[in-house]
Amino acid sequence: MKTPSVLQTLLTQSFESERSLRHFSTLASQELISLLASALGDLEAPGNSFESTKNSLERAIFLSRNLRYFSSGARADLSLTDLSQLVLDCVQLREHAFQKKNISLEVRVESSVFGLVDALAIEQAILNCLDFAFSQSEVGSQVAFNLQVVNQGLQFSVGLEGASKDGAGEKHPLQPTALEQLEASNLGLLGLTVASVIAEAHSGTFQCFKSKEEGTQLLLQLPFDARMNKQPHLFREKRRHQRVRVDFSGVLSSGTGQSFPGRVTVLSAGGCFVALSQDVVSKLSVGDSVSLSIQTDADHLLSIPLARVANTHPTGENSGVGLEFLELDLKSKNLLAALVKAHAS
Repeated sequence: MKTPSVLQTLLTQSFESERSLRHFSTLASQELISLLASALGDLEAPGNSFESTKNSLERAIFLSRNLRYFSSGARADLSLTDLSQLVLDCVQLREHAFQKKNISLEVRVESSVFGLVDALAIEQAILNCLDFAFSQSEVGSQVAFNLQVVNQGLQFSVGLEGASKDGAGEKHPLQPTALEQLEASNLGLLGLTVASVIAEAHSGTFQCFKSKEEGTQLLLQLPFDARMNKQPHLFREKRRHQRVRVDFSGVLSSGTGQSFPGRVTVLSAGGCFVALSQDVVSKLSVGDSVSLSIQTDADHLLSIPLARVANTHPTGENSGVGLEFLELDLKSKNLLAALVKAHAS
């Protein structure tokens, strides 16, 4: 049998990747359309409490982030994170669904485990694993969820019960299994593929093990520096807020009443970067008080009544100013938080 050339192998891999992306995109777009249509229907229903609308929109954002991670990869924005608390928060978000299906959650989490990770990306990976476990578990079964520090590094594991619950008969140990060989919904496989992408972006690994008797185990391993547990103050977070790349039109207004159009290219809950022409940047100085209007879409305008120029970039293609937000109303804070989480990847 003739061995395929390197070029043939690359072309085959490229074809398979594109086919998977198209397949996942088709399925995800169908669910997205259904979720958004349901949310619209809820809004028009008399006496609606908006809880079902909120749930549909949160699910739509979550699914959209999976597609974004899958299609464009993950660019880890690392910061010091309390992973123990992050894992418990993820469990709390999904616990009610497990209880409604009468699935028992056995959670074992080591306390005060810190790591340099992209918190939103790791949250997405963990929630994808929990969603997969929920979709694959039978009523009345048990799911084990662990976070521990092992010799290989930091380890998240999700274990699903197998078919055999007694000690009789021969048992086959867990064996490594490719994600494509799992009997699961395609959107469930998309979630696990995204978890793998996120693990790789953190220089970690994501593996799946399976046997009929022992069940299924998902294993996410990340590099871990033991010094972070002993002296977390040595590894201070570089930034207070998660930053995401966006492309919104905006208008910056100076204290003198002048207005300058620009593009908001980086956004966080605490500030942003506004791309401006070099001529405009030359008129601004660090410490200046400004206001900013951001057009997030055709129907929504985000207004920042007071911001401070934190830094300036007067030359080059990336000229602009970095702003620190000083005043935000509750609506703006909620919208910013939703935008940052939705665009994180």
